Amino acid sequence: MKKMMKYFAALVLGAMMMTACSEDYLETSPTNSLDASQLKESVENFESYINGINLLMVYQQGAYGQGYCGMMNLLSKLGNECGNDWSGLAFGGYNSANMALTTNNNAAYSGYAWWFLYQIIGQANRVLVQIKDAEGDEDLKAFYTAQALTYRAYCYQYLVQVFSKRWMDSNNGATEGVILRLDDDMNAEGLYNTPDKGVSTLAECYAQIYADCDEAISLFQQSGMDAKNFYEPSLALAIGVKARAALCREDWETAAEYAGMISKAYGLMSADEFQSGFHTANDEWIFGGWGSSSENMWYYTFGTYYAYNGYYSARGGYNIIGNRDLVDKLSDADARKQLYVTPSYMGYSAEDIDAAFESGLLNSYCEPDTDTDEGYAMAENIFMYTVAGVPGVAANINTTGYYPAYQAFYSQLKFGVFDLPGVHHSVYMRAAEMYLTQAEALCKQAEPDYATAQDLLYAVNSRLDPTYEKSTSTGQALIDEIMFYRRAELWGEGHDWFDLKRTGGTISRRDTKDGGTFGANFAKTIGPNDEGTNDWVWVIPLAETQYNAELK
Repeated sequence: MKKMMKYFAALVLGAMMMTACSEDYLETSPTNSLDASQLKESVENFESYINGINLLMVYQQGAYGQGYCGMMNLLSKLGNECGNDWSGLAFGGYNSANMALTTNNNAAYSGYAWWFLYQIIGQANRVLVQIKDAEGDEDLKAFYTAQALTYRAYCYQYLVQVFSKRWMDSNNGATEGVILRLDDDMNAEGLYNTPDKGVSTLAECYAQIYADCDEAISLFQQSGMDAKNFYEPSLALAIGVKARAALCREDWETAAEYAGMISKAYGLMSADEFQSGFHTANDEWIFGGWGSSSENMWYYTFGTYYAYNGYYSARGGYNIIGNRDLVDKLSDADARKQLYVTPSYMGYSAEDIDAAFESGLLNSYCEPDTDTDEGYAMAENIFMYTVAGVPGVAANINTTGYYPAYQAFYSQLKFGVFDLPGVHHSVYMRAAEMYLTQAEALCKQAEPDYATAQDLLYAVNSRLDPTYEKSTSTGQALIDEIMFYRRAELWGEGHDWFDLKRTGGTISRRDTKDGGTFGANFAKTIGPNDEGTNDWVWVIPLAETQYNAELK
């Protein structure tokens, strides 16, 4: 850890990591178990308090219903379901996915995001305010302050992406951002004592995110400490959040610089690791959520609903499939493509699949009609690929004993669980994202560096596809290639809709009868500024506006 700290210090010229995985779970006290006066009695109290925030990132929030289990719900509902590439029986409501509820101030998708992220911000603010008067080691104070600042920046970055205009439509940040709450003003019930506060501009919000990241980076360096576990805010996370913010703000030079710090310090997982289920953290993970058999969230987690060997998948309730428009464009040798039940691996051509959809042999969920001999044979082939086609997938199924109940083409085999009903670690940021962020930013900065962007793209792709040839493209062609592989690399990790929004992209989902993998209600083309979509800006929820006089 100290070696990595020194490496980052050199990268940021001394002004401004691999996080280790631990067998120990979060040693937490509830974040409201200590009042402000008790909290600041000793700086050591803040370790437990911050661990309580770590727990909030994965904890079931019952008021919003089953499955609203922290950060992965936000990433799934908004990042996955509202994007291009996530389909199947576990797909949510089509009105939300089609940007038809963005002006509904009582929509659960946006309401939960607002409530959850401000909960984390409120707890981080308590640390930031109360630790100033705490007695104890100054290095510890700097370290816990850095962690809280990183949490605050991380959450504000998501808030502006959901509830504000994309930068290109913002008149250089002059449009509305979100409420910048920076004080310790949350009571034991998670409500603000003085709720009346207006929104800041988008530019002011990004300035605060930058400032929080810069201060956090400086304090991590000053303390000489870093996170011991992947589920804790770290120096690398603070750097990564600034890279994300800069990318969204179209500050290309800053995005390239900060993402470059990560790409220089972090390696990438191997093909075998990539195909091992994404349920256990490895050295590429920068930040994520903990899961443990001894601290089971039961029937509420992402894995319970969406994992190929999770509870509901095996019980026949859910099935996630990828977008054929994405999957079929990958090489058959690509480890990413192998994590879908791809027809070509079973000897079926694209024409075979088109004909099967047209005749009804395959339904809108890509499932064969097993009442026919041909459909039954297809289902058998799908089952055999699922349980034996990818060694890592087969190992996970053997571990839990749960097999996907729905036999469907293009079913995902990326996300698994290591215990039932849905126990897994969750990834919120990993190094590959930063490689691709740096590559994109290098192409878009004032003086493009296409050669380095090509190298970064090659590093990401070659370790998963032995047939990939280094790109020779430049300009928009190279940007398009980077964005395509960003979709492929980060599929299901909650980036899809956010990337489409920030780039002014178009949601484009094709019906199964038109070469796609979506049913009629979801097979839509939705532009970034189409009428009725509110430019993909979700309005501030009623739960905020009805109590905040500044917003009425």
